[in-house]
Amino acid sequence: MKRPKRWKICNPDEHQVEAMMAQYGLSRPTAMVLVNRGISLEEVPDFINPRLSKLSDPFKLRDCLKAVERIWRAIHNGEKILIFGDFDTDGITATVLLNWVLRENGAKVKVFLPLRMEDGYGLSVSALQKFEGDVDVVITVDCGITSIEGAAWLREKGIDLIITDHHEPGEVLPDAYAIINPKLEEYNDSYWYLSGVGVCFKLCHGFLKYGREKGLGGWRPELREGMDLVTLGTVADIVPLLGENRSLVRYGMKVLQTRHRPGIHALCEICGLSEQLSTEDIAFRLAPRINAAGRMGDAVEALELLQARSVIEAHELAAKLEQLNQKRQAQEELVYQAVKAYIEERELWRRNLIVAWDRDWHPGVLGIVAARIAQEYNRPTIVLTGISGEELSGSGRGVFNCNMIELLEPCRHLLLRYGGHPMAVGLALREENIEQFIETVEAAIVDSGQNLTHSIAVLEIEGVLSLAELTEKWFRERELLQPFGHKNPMPCFMFRNVSAGKIAQAGTSSTRGVLFDEENRRIEFIFFGTKPHEMPPQPWDISAIPDINSYGGVERPQLRILDVRTSLG
Repeated sequence: MKRPKRWKICNPDEHQVEAMMAQYGLSRPTAMVLVNRGISLEEVPDFINPRLSKLSDPFKLRDCLKAVERIWRAIHNGEKILIFGDFDTDGITATVLLNWVLRENGAKVKVFLPLRMEDGYGLSVSALQKFEGDVDVVITVDCGITSIEGAAWLREKGIDLIITDHHEPGEVLPDAYAIINPKLEEYNDSYWYLSGVGVCFKLCHGFLKYGREKGLGGWRPELREGMDLVTLGTVADIVPLLGENRSLVRYGMKVLQTRHRPGIHALCEICGLSEQLSTEDIAFRLAPRINAAGRMGDAVEALELLQARSVIEAHELAAKLEQLNQKRQAQEELVYQAVKAYIEERELWRRNLIVAWDRDWHPGVLGIVAARIAQEYNRPTIVLTGISGEELSGSGRGVFNCNMIELLEPCRHLLLRYGGHPMAVGLALREENIEQFIETVEAAIVDSGQNLTHSIAVLEIEGVLSLAELTEKWFRERELLQPFGHKNPMPCFMFRNVSAGKIAQAGTSSTRGVLFDEENRRIEFIFFGTKPHEMPPQPWDISAIPDINSYGGVERPQLRILDVRTSLG
């Protein structure tokens, strides 16, 4: 049985809804969603039709011009450039994108993706030492903003460092030649939320633009052809699909649909994906397989897949990623069950923060497990394992209205390192400090006036609809609201006093059937994770996502139920 949820039902201003319907000819559900998203009447055209032509000038980002000039100088002088990436989808796609752009313009480039077990995260000195004497410029993608020691080592060796990153900066910045990170700017809802590959795209855009304006080159490649990479990394990293991210992903999805990249084509075949791809396909099918390389082996295999030129090579690499993903799934389930047992034995669900650790847990799956536990218990969750010596390291995941970076701030003196986003962090500390760390965070939460022990998951609902409002027009307009993802979720509505005739079990733990209302309007439904006998007495009030079910070449409207209650009339 699913845990209870608190329904947070929006009540959009009806005057704004009606004005939007009248001015743009939109259906009521679409207008409700736009009002709830904070879109004004004037902003509607740009929201439903985001355009690349409205992307901001890349040189508005601090140090972008300085970085671009240094890269062109390196190319002119024949200097060796090292692209230092990361082992997740965001970092891998950024590495592939930058490598492609620089090589097409004559740069001498090497790429490096760290091994999770050996090199750890970020610009480590041990990893950089592998290139001592063989590199003149280092460019990071999706990492580096907290790599103080690595930057100092490069400065000592006389190697220029250009950092491109989107993670939260610390109080002290690395001693780098140039740092490009939107988080160093004043808040700007246009590019503040860029992913690692999104920041890399801005650098590439600036690089090509500068080269053309100065007569240095930059006439190739066609950067739009690489926007499938930008979309993969942006969606996979679960950054808000707002501002420029919305424009990049909307256009990038079109490029991704073409599957012009042999590696993407092969991976889609392995996943059994239909021709029409969605952001959900990226998040739950493609990205996990790309991530599996870095989690269970060497991220270079995923990089080679995305750079593959032949179909044969691509299929061989895709098959390897599929095997690694199966290993990842097995390890994830083992660690997940172990963490669950750890929590229940110690009654950690009574605390504001769940911290679980064991030196035998596989480090490659800690982030996924932490996310599952956080969702299940509705608590911020940190899962740690032992890497070397007395050090523990791992990942943390947040919940609604809980900023993980702020949560760790009071105990930064106990951490060897930490960083990330409000909803996802990586951290390391000495085993001897674990209890003090837990007590410090718990005390900080209590002092802030929060009590997460009594919190339940929040289900955000756009408003109340009738089945009659789920028209063909609405389902067509639903496409205009895409891409869906973080901060722009699939619209969920409440439907009151509906019933179902015959219902049946779907798979091992879900329910399907046909809903009807008091006027006998009907629509199919699916309710994942709940069996028929677990459904409450009818009639129901339901919260559900209106969706299109594609099966066997036939498309039919359906409601994807997220929660259900017995209707009170």
